[in-house]
Amino acid sequence: MFRLIIILLGVILIPLNSLGQDYAWWNETHNWDGYTPWYDYITTNTAHMGPNALPVPIVNQGRTLRNAELKIGTDLHFSPGDNTQNSNTSFYLPLHTPKVGLQVQIVPFEFYQTDTATRNLRAARGESGKGFAVGDFYVGTYVQVIENHRFWPDIMLSINLKTASGSKLSDARFTDSPAYFMDLSFGKNYSLNNSQTTTIRPFAMGGFYVWQMHGNAQQQDDAFLYGLGVKLTHKKLIFQSTLAGYYGYLNNGDRPLVFRAKLKTNLDRQLNYSFSFQKGLHDFPFNTFSINLVANFHK
Repeated sequence: MFRLIIILLGVILIPLNSLGQDYAWWNETHNWDGYTPWYDYITTNTAHMGPNALPVPIVNQGRTLRNAELKIGTDLHFSPGDNTQNSNTSFYLPLHTPKVGLQVQIVPFEFYQTDTATRNLRAARGESGKGFAVGDFYVGTYVQVIENHRFWPDIMLSINLKTASGSKLSDARFTDSPAYFMDLSFGKNYSLNNSQTTTIRPFAMGGFYVWQMHGNAQQQDDAFLYGLGVKLTHKKLIFQSTLAGYYGYLNNGDRPLVFRAKLKTNLDRQLNYSFSFQKGLHDFPFNTFSINLVANFHK
């Protein structure tokens, strides 16, 4: 009986001891005090997490889509200390009228590899610095406020929610907490030739972004959301460039600013393609290349 008890204690204590040894390097690196939860050491913002944790939202152009649209693609993120590849999927659906729409989007999976310095900066728990994660789920409602007015630009309101569905907070990949953002966007088309085959559309948006954080000192960050850009449409091609970001009030890496450029085919068929580049200018240490297949479902 005594031997059986010793064996059972060994079976229980050996895995627990191994678990403690697994994170000894983390405890020493971050001077763990022995009682503070590990997630309090992770800074929840774009400068200290993966590229899909709290990305800068797309700049809306003041107008809802006319038809349902499915987008599937791949993003390649590069930085000096973090290389990430992920898929992306979004679906837009007009609700009864084109003036109101619903959009859902998700990063189905993400592969990442970080170097030791980046791993330690983010207080990530995975010693190897590489792994696999599942991304967050977003849902947004789009409402057309003004459209095709003689003098006023098109105006659209969007309300968006990020769920806490993403995994690998322990590796600082996703936040494991909710967020929401709202914006008003403005845009207007101007023809550059008599046949109206070439148009230019300046657009801008403004709003706010709020996300939950971990830790006892500060559990929420609020930011002013902004963006502006221009879209040039010429026959079978669309080119657009934008400057966008949000400005958090903590100023601890929560003020990302990015530049984006996108080239999209504008063929009169169901399938089109888009090629995008994004450069992080502040508090977002990534350059991103994206390829997307866009399916438009006409009524």
